[in-house]
Amino acid sequence: MKTISLTDEACERLKSWKTVAGESFSKVVPKTVPKRGTAGELDAAFDSHDTASVRTFLESFPVFGPDEDVLHAYANLFADLRRRNAVIGPHDLWIAAAALVARVTLVTRNTDGAGRVPGLRLERY
Repeated sequence: MKTISLTDEACERLKSWKTVAGESFSKVVPKTVPKRGTAGELDAAFDSHDTASVRTFLESFPVFGPDEDVLHAYANLFADLRRRNAVIGPHDLWIAAAALVARVTLVTRNTDGAGRVPGLRLERY
């Protein structure tokens, strides 16, 4: 199971690519993003798809690092969750802190843990 953070735009784009009501994001993404492989295989996959659309889609996934704001959010979230006896795993806490600071929707299957984080916008896939 993997968890990613999406901009609102990327989340809406993924929703628009669903072909069946209730289709999960884990079914949509493989239809739109080439499989992992060598650089040559990736180039070939891009050549066989609408390259501009795929690149635009991938560029809508921001990369977040643990800057000072995320560090403070992590510490505050940990203290709050600990006070409420609702602690989540440390990796999930980093992801939640980064998503909160960036003000993005977190797309995850782990809504049990992430759902304990106040103010975190979630989209289950």
